[in-house]
Amino acid sequence: MTYSFTSFLCAPDSQSEITQITNNQIIAADNTSYPLIDGIPVMLKKELMEKEDATVFFENFYQSTEEPWDYSERAAELLRHDYVVEQVANFSKLLGRKAVILDIGCSLGHITARLHPYADLLIGMDISITAIKKARQHCLQAVAGQNNPYQFVVGSATELPFKSDFFDIVVASDGLHGWHLSDDLQAKVVKEIYRVMKPVSYAVFTDYLHPRLHAKIEPTLRNVPWHIDRIEPLYDRLWYRFESLLKAFRHTGWAQKALADKSFALFLKGVAKKIGKSQSKHIAAIVHKK
Repeated sequence: MTYSFTSFLCAPDSQSEITQITNNQIIAADNTSYPLIDGIPVMLKKELMEKEDATVFFENFYQSTEEPWDYSERAAELLRHDYVVEQVANFSKLLGRKAVILDIGCSLGHITARLHPYADLLIGMDISITAIKKARQHCLQAVAGQNNPYQFVVGSATELPFKSDFFDIVVASDGLHGWHLSDDLQAKVVKEIYRVMKPVSYAVFTDYLHPRLHAKIEPTLRNVPWHIDRIEPLYDRLWYRFESLLKAFRHTGWAQKALADKSFALFLKGVAKKIGKSQSKHIAAIVHKK
């Protein structure tokens, strides 16, 4: 199925329908307009774009370095990506078909690029247009010669620019706390994700924070009436401690090889699991809506 912008986009906050699309602009029924830059809808309210907050921070961050956080070279992050992809694959099996998927905060598309086998439509969204442009390039390389399910949008998780009841699967990686949101805005993000999910749908959340703060995740997710299937630690704290020990040597070949070694990261994960939940920096939550 082919999806146009009008089939899934709406004005952020008001949820007004899109009524007109020109070469460089998207116009909604509430008379708000949004730039279309290099084919990418920038669906941010003007006041959000002008504020000196996370929008500016993340855009400057993505412009200042080729790959923030070095996800592709850090084994614990690669294992987290594996975990998310595995959850999406499981959701797809439960649905019994290819899904309409939203990846919120997709960054450079490391996870997004691996989800296309499960997608009829796959939308990568980030608040930074620099990140989105890089993610688009990465994902188009991943589907070279295959059907391309991808669309990319610049938007904010607090005001998702998507129609209600639209997505089968939502991915929110390192978001509720990692996006530097207040408790009220975290609750708003959860409500927005719930709004755009279909009546039967699934979501996976991950977040990176100190183990003593993991208990904050469930109350935040309880702001909407979906079913929380499980909240589980990813047992990766020993790996991050190992990374800290190698900080002084991180640019050497041997250190880079060690930090990218997934088998060693799996060994540390096994040790951490025996110690207990305190040995996890990442926490994951699986929810479904029925």
